[in-house]
Amino acid sequence: MIFLRKKNIDREKLLKRKDAFGNIFLFLFLGGAFMFFLFSLLEFYKSSYCKENFNGFSFAERKKIFHFTEYSGKFLILYFGYTSCPGVCSTMMKKLADAYSLLDKKVQNMVDVVMVGLDPENDTPERMERYVKSFNESFSWKLLPKKELDKVVNALGIEAVVLEDGVIEHSSYAVLIDDKGYAELMFPIELNPYEIASDIEKIVRKNDGGILSDVCVLLNSADFSP
Repeated sequence: MIFLRKKNIDREKLLKRKDAFGNIFLFLFLGGAFMFFLFSLLEFYKSSYCKENFNGFSFAERKKIFHFTEYSGKFLILYFGYTSCPGVCSTMMKKLADAYSLLDKKVQNMVDVVMVGLDPENDTPERMERYVKSFNESFSWKLLPKKELDKVVNALGIEAVVLEDGVIEHSSYAVLIDDKGYAELMFPIELNPYEIASDIEKIVRKNDGGILSDVCVLLNSADFSP
């Protein structure tokens, strides 16, 4: 009888252990499933969040930048370059054109690509029109007075230095500004068109759904006319 009772006790312990292991397994499974669900909600971008790249500018300074009145309510991709650029301008503009062609038609209608001239002394409206439209007929351009241009490039962290031979050494990335006027992402020239298009659609989808974006630059007070 004592032997049988001991056997029953061992059996009860074994069942309790099985239940404990089962509960632990269930907990880990449900926890993993929940973490996977949260992970799936996150958006990952090949581009860089702009707030990580505006070194030397305080948040308060960045809030004083600019409002592009004629593009209000649309997503705006700004690229800063000039028509006689020997290299990076044509490369980046071609990537933006290819990325734009990959976008869904609905997204295309919500996005404007604008090249801002860094050489207003030599780039005439005719040259800008011919150059920009050669990449995509829907793309547009802006030539700003030097004072306004300096404000824009400083505010967005664009570097532009005129060398002795007339070549302008400048930043090669493009900036995505959302429909609320906030600079969201910076597209480095190393990205391919598919990566750029994917990030554009993520930002448009996120903002179009009414979700507040993780913003870093508020554009709110300047005329952006030629």
